[in-house]
Amino acid sequence: MTTRAPDPRRVRSRELLYEAATALVAERGFAATTMEDIAHRAGLSRRTAFNHFPSKGELAVEWAMRREVAATAATGGSAPGDHVPDRIRAWFRELGALTDADPDGTEQMMLGWLAALGPVRHRTTAARRLAEWIERGRDGGGIDPATDPDVAADLLFDGYLGAVLRWCAIPADRRGPLTPMVEALVEQALAGLSPR
Repeated sequence: MTTRAPDPRRVRSRELLYEAATALVAERGFAATTMEDIAHRAGLSRRTAFNHFPSKGELAVEWAMRREVAATAATGGSAPGDHVPDRIRAWFRELGALTDADPDGTEQMMLGWLAALGPVRHRTTAARRLAEWIERGRDGGGIDPATDPDVAADLLFDGYLGAVLRWCAIPADRRGPLTPMVEALVEQALAGLSPR
């Protein structure tokens, strides 16, 4: 069975909508941005916008998924003998860096992601990825063999989400970078997952 290549016009339209949405949300806020605004900024019809993203919340979910892909790419390819804690550190460090590079956009997209039930719908891919790494790490890659990969992945991901939500609650003019908060949390969690 052959897989058909995606239509380049569809791919381009989706990318235009995504770029328009992230720019507008950073400028105006998630609640104040409409799908009509996004379509207009992208130079596309409202109908086209809804064909790609049935709701504004779907754009926030897309944003979260792209961040996960970027963080995974920043960890490099996996290889036998990888030191899994280093991979986990790099993954969360990249998520923090993405936030620190666009704090206003992150805050607003997080609000949209929460409204779209992102933590419920998106956590499966992030937690699954972390659990796979932890499973590999139990076989000599820096994780205690007694560690339950699913529980450890949930602990790490839930801790990260909590850090982001606490960070978002700090007034923007008093908020520092997220990365140090995430790094401290990950170090504490990894200390508990290290072989004894």
